[in-house]
Order: sequence, then C-alpha cells, then structure tokens
Amino acid sequence: MKILNLKAENIKKLVAVDITPNGDTVVISGKNGAGKSSVLDSIYWALAGSKHIDAMPIRQGEEKGSIRLDLGKYVVERRFTEKSSYLTVTAKDGARYPSPQDLLNEMTASITFDPLEFSRLKPQEQYDALRGLVKIDADIEALDAQNEKDFDNRTDVNRQIKALDAQIEGIKAKIPDGTPDEPIDVMDLSNKINGEKDKIRTHGNYCERIANADKAIADTESEIEALSKKLDGYRKARLDIASAKSEITLVDAAVVQDWQDRLEKSQETNQAVSLKADMLEKRSTLDDLIKKSEGLTKAIKDRELEKAQAIADAEMPIPGLTLANGVVFYEGVPFSQASSAQQLRVSTAIAMAMNPELRVIRIKDGSLLDREGMDMIKSMAKDKDFQIWIERVADDDPVAIVIEDGQVKQSEMSEAA
Repeated sequence: MKILNLKAENIKKLVAVDITPNGDTVVISGKNGAGKSSVLDSIYWALAGSKHIDAMPIRQGEEKGSIRLDLGKYVVERRFTEKSSYLTVTAKDGARYPSPQDLLNEMTASITFDPLEFSRLKPQEQYDALRGLVKIDADIEALDAQNEKDFDNRTDVNRQIKALDAQIEGIKAKIPDGTPDEPIDVMDLSNKINGEKDKIRTHGNYCERIANADKAIADTESEIEALSKKLDGYRKARLDIASAKSEITLVDAAVVQDWQDRLEKSQETNQAVSLKADMLEKRSTLDDLIKKSEGLTKAIKDRELEKAQAIADAEMPIPGLTLANGVVFYEGVPFSQASSAQQLRVSTAIAMAMNPELRVIRIKDGSLLDREGMDMIKSMAKDKDFQIWIERVADDDPVAIVIEDGQVKQSEMSEAA
C-alpha cells in the first residue's frame, strides 16, 4: 500500500493541504517554518498511536484539526480536539474496524524509520535497529553474553597460568641437578647420632667418675690405716664403674662425623625433594589450567562460528550487509566507515525492508541530500515500488510540492490536487 491522497487541516503549522502524489518520490519543499515538517508529521500521526503525537498538534488559534490518509485498501482518519484525538479506519467497502490502531500497528511498525536518521545513529543503535529487523536463527545476544563471560573467565585462568608458571620457574631455579623424587629417611641417621652422643656423654661421665675415684684413692692412701674400710669401698665402686665402662663399644669418630655429614646432606636433599614435589604439583595444576583455557577458547570460537553462520544465513535487506559484535558492517567494513552514498543506499534498503506492507518512507532533513543522493533515492523508490516523502528547503525540483504559509502554494494546487 501507498498513500494515494493526504488531507490535513489545522495540524501544527498547516492551514489545509490536499496532496495527491504523482510518482514514487514526493518532495515537500518550502522555506523554513512554512509547514514542511507538518506534512510529514501528519503522515506519522495519522498512523502511529496517540502516545507519539505532540502535546499540541492543533494549529495555534484553532480548536480542532484533522488528518485523512487514503491508502487505497484503507482510509485512515484522525481527528483532534483540544483534549484528545479520535481514530477511524475504514475499509474500501465502507466497513469500519473496531480496533483501528491494532490494525495500523501491524503494518506501520517502522513508519518512523528515516534513512538519514539511521546513518547518524551510533554503531550500537544501528546494530539494534537492524537486529530487530532481521530474523536470525540464533540468540546472538546470548552467545555474545556467554562469550563475554568465558572471555573474562579465560582472562582470569590465563592470569593464574602466568602466576603459577612464574612460581614454578622460581622453584626450579632452587632445585639442584639430580635431586631424587623421594625424601631421604633422616630419622635413622638422627637416631644413630643421638644414640652415639648419649654413649659419648655416658662414657665421659664414667671417665670423670673414675678420675674422681682415683683422686679419692690417692687422697685416702695416706690415711690407709684409718680409712682402709673406706678405701675398700672406693675400690669396689671403682671396679663396678670400670666394669660398666667396658661394656660400652665406641664407634670411630670418623664414622660419627660421616653420619653427621650425611644427616646435613640428607636435610638439604629432602628440602630439594619437597621443592620438586611442589613444582610437580603446580605443573599439574598448570596443565589443567592450560587445558581449561584452551577449552574456553574453543567454546568462544565455536559460538562465534555459530553466530557468524546464523547471520550469514539470515536474509539481509541488501547484499553485503552483516552484523558482528554490536556493529553493522557493509561489504566488510563498519557501516560508519562506508561512503556517504553507500550509507544512504543501505539505510534506504533497510527502511524499505522494515515497511513491507505500507510501502511509505519519510525522510526529514532531505536538504542534506545532494543531487546524486536525491537521484539514488528516486531510483530506489522506482525500482522497489516504494513511495518516499522527502522534506527539503526551497527545492529546485520542478515536481516538488511547495508549502507556503501552511498551504500548498497556489501555483502548485492543480498539480498536487
């Protein structure tokens, strides 16, 4: 469907206009403040819900206004009073629809789409607009969210890998070559050494006691007569001590020193074994983390492939258009980096795809289009069987509809009627 006729009275700056388009491109021209925007707004307000209408839609000084669109299959009328607006949709046979706005919503969901506005959107906003238009058989937002989660997780895992790898290298530098895997049993050596030390202390004690006994004997021999009995006691004690001493077998000092050296070396070796075990444990953990990181990388890559395939399989409004990472791409480069002509062609193609039933597109700020851009718009409208309404300031287009003082300029009346 297209607009066959537009009538608007007392809408914004319009007094009254009656426009019957002739061709695929409808250029609304005039000076600033003449009412050009009011014509395009009339189209929007007639079709969109009341929540999209300005707070003061009626021309200043008037009490009511109206808009009538003849779409061929339907006639849409919206009447305005100072307090509200009233919508009716009539079929070609005269029947009225009980829920007119619901009917319009089904066919005019994107009537607000302006190709020039789309080209000025931020990359994420362009992505969201195109994402809402194109049917993609995959939840790419969920895939992106999971990839972001796995990316953060992988970053943390890789940070652990780096720290653990540094620890392993630090430990490795402290481990002598040839360090065994199992610690040496130092308990046996320690017990031997301690036992020998006890025997040495006991031996020394016996020696000291013998010396004391010898001294006592020497001291008491001068008093042998008076102390003979006491002397016998000392002799007996001395014999007992000597007997006990004879039972002790001393290991050679060199052997004891060898045991001491082996004990110290064993302690050093066991410390190295402990370091080696710690390194091997950390290396095992490192291997697990590396496998985890590789798994996350594969999951991210698989989801990217799934997303890329889903986007590749989607039917885009124009060949060469695709979506990736919240950005619209055209022919392999971000949309924002495409040429002005490419951006205009793509934006217009998207607008047409978003309005398959009511084949009407509105372009405000049409004065920004140069002659080449205007020619492209007209060519696309003709090729795609669309009707494009363009607002331009003081256009030199011989078929432009000129708005002056809220009305179609008198010289244009016969052509526009």
